[in-house]
Amino acid sequence: MNRFFRSALFPLIILVVLAWVAMNTLTGNDKQAEKATYSDLVARVQDNPESIEQVTVNPRKQEITADLTGADKRKIVVNYPTDESYTFFERQLRAEGVKYDSKGVGGNWWGSILVSLLPFGAGVHGVTTEGLAYPLADEPLPPGPARGLSNVRAVPDAAVSVRAGRLLVIETPATLVR
Repeated sequence: MNRFFRSALFPLIILVVLAWVAMNTLTGNDKQAEKATYSDLVARVQDNPESIEQVTVNPRKQEITADLTGADKRKIVVNYPTDESYTFFERQLRAEGVKYDSKGVGGNWWGSILVSLLPFGAGVHGVTTEGLAYPLADEPLPPGPARGLSNVRAVPDAAVSVRAGRLLVIETPATLVR
């Protein structure tokens, strides 16, 4: 009987150890990144934006990763509660001049809206977008090249501003093409 428990228990222990190693390998287990609250990160952007090197947003996970600089050099991870809070946070980052990158769109892509930006006439200058999967920051859109086509609205209230020129904004519901 003792031999049976040893022989059955050994493969079970091996499976548990392998599962633990696989889980830690696949999930990254980044010990340098520490959790923080959304409100703490918003306060840091407003009060001390120069302490933030870069912010990376992952809308699919509703997660923000901020790389801090200086004596407080570390990485913090924050989960934001709603798409509206992400839009607010994106405006704060832009207002304070903090470098950020968005890794795609969040939520269910079935409900996404395709957004195309088409310049009228001689072109458009200073196009800035908020809440789109591929944001533009004070960029030109000349006539001809299809640079403003097929963006995706990532939040309910996206915004487009133009410094000079006329811009046609077209929103189309995204559909599955077979």
